Amino acid sequence: MARDVTEKRRIERSMKFVEKLAFLGETAAGIAHELNNRLVPVVGYSELLLSSVKDERDRRMLRLIHESALGCKSIVQSLLEFAREKEPKKRSIDPNLLVDKILSLFTYKLNVEGIRLIKDLSHEMPSIMADPYQMEQVLINLINNAIQAMEGGGTLSVRTQWEGGRISITVEDTGCGIPEHLLDRIFDPFFTTKEPGKGTGLGLSVSYGIVKSHGGEIKVRSEVGKGTAFTIVLPVGPLPHEEKRAIDHGHIERRGYKILVVDDDRLVGGMVKEVLNQAGYEAEYVDDPERCIPVIEGSDLDLIIIDVRMPKLDGRRLYQLIVKARPDYRDRVIFMTGELLNLERGLKEVIDRTGAPCLQKPFGPSELLEVVGRVLRGDR
Repeated sequence: MARDVTEKRRIERSMKFVEKLAFLGETAAGIAHELNNRLVPVVGYSELLLSSVKDERDRRMLRLIHESALGCKSIVQSLLEFAREKEPKKRSIDPNLLVDKILSLFTYKLNVEGIRLIKDLSHEMPSIMADPYQMEQVLINLINNAIQAMEGGGTLSVRTQWEGGRISITVEDTGCGIPEHLLDRIFDPFFTTKEPGKGTGLGLSVSYGIVKSHGGEIKVRSEVGKGTAFTIVLPVGPLPHEEKRAIDHGHIERRGYKILVVDDDRLVGGMVKEVLNQAGYEAEYVDDPERCIPVIEGSDLDLIIIDVRMPKLDGRRLYQLIVKARPDYRDRVIFMTGELLNLERGLKEVIDRTGAPCLQKPFGPSELLEVVGRVLRGDR
């Protein structure tokens, strides 16, 4: 007697993979929270210093620190997006500016690795509707792969083109190339041709998913010993009319506004308090959410900024206690989180129910002050 168990084993492998993704998603959520908390002071203080430092050399280094920290944020976000489906937040972006920004992050690395850069950006490129952080992560993944494929030096070529209602961004290297029999597998999750410790097998999978979610495609051509070229193709659809909003925090008189910041992480809470005080607000900081209620009951506050994930008493429960103690504070709360809003169902429900805005960590002073000013003006 014989029985074909091929389909059964295929289903078992699929179930194990789904379980692995679920575990990855939960682990990544915890990593995201901790890493994004660490990035808040880096993003915040580097932005503050950029506004005061005059020396161009120092400004250039600070700018790289600031943009690298934002790049770290997008890496964590991409890992979460791979593990849990997330809709991109699209807006109008210039493909050439996107390429220039990402290449600036690799200037030092290209020089150290002895890699020559050829940049060929088509003039008069149209804007496209895309999530800038997601597209930045795609380019970071492709350029990183290209650099790693060129041990001992080589040439990195980055080109943009516009043709037939579609734009393309090509990242080409003169590295080792990919064997033909592996080309069909390079976008598979956890598949990698790199040595152990040099790759997770997630980069191209994440990139593929991001580009597909934007209605595009990734093409690849490669020849062993000569190099590899990845081409991102994206549609140029009609761009909606966008009302230009200046990020101006001075629409309100800041002096006299009292703000309480509640976060168990002192690095985050200290940075938020520092930014608010420098901007002219009267900000106080509490690192223990259980000490928050007596402060609220005994003060006349204009705004409370609360971290969502805190030990003993999280931000959602704290919000309920605040409203119970002071119903007039219902519309005076801003949440902060180091996780992705679209992926945290409980948090999203609270945001939808209360209408309170939520700052996505790591955020900079500009974003913080813009949200604070908007809430104080009653524009939620």
